[in-house]
Amino acid sequence: MSATALLQTNSGNNASLRAQLKAGEAKQRTLRRQWSAAKRTVISNVDNFCNGSADLIHTFNLDVILHGSAAAAAAAEQSPPDNIVALTPKVLGQAAISWDRPAPKRDFVVQWATDSANAATYSAQIAWTKKKYVLGGQTSGAHVYFRVAFQDSSVPEGRGAWSAWIAATVR
Repeated sequence: MSATALLQTNSGNNASLRAQLKAGEAKQRTLRRQWSAAKRTVISNVDNFCNGSADLIHTFNLDVILHGSAAAAAAAEQSPPDNIVALTPKVLGQAAISWDRPAPKRDFVVQWATDSANAATYSAQIAWTKKKYVLGGQTSGAHVYFRVAFQDSSVPEGRGAWSAWIAATVR
């Protein structure tokens, strides 16, 4: 096959792919509109069922956005999870912590560091749903520091207050 024929074939393929992309993007817009309408219906139904009770809305695993001084008060009252302790994991190279799960169930943010006094060693904030976190790939005998907070979409940081750093030894 000549170079000209290959270029023409490739050009035709590109045109076909552009048409498929255009159709896919149009379908995506339709699906987003449908999802958005369904989401509004679900939230409206939950709000009506719960009669505006934030605690009852939380039982549906939905966040409640508070406005004004109510948001500031809620953020100030939000203390970190209780009873955070270091665990001894079963696998070499791992460090682990656990904490008490509150009622109602909440999601968490976990962060670890190799030096709690040096922000350059802090990990990214890790969204977490369980009451135990295991970090792998570390050097046995090293110390790793962990802290935990509740996720909170009603405040700009997206989380409540951090716990104190908890030291764990890597197995």
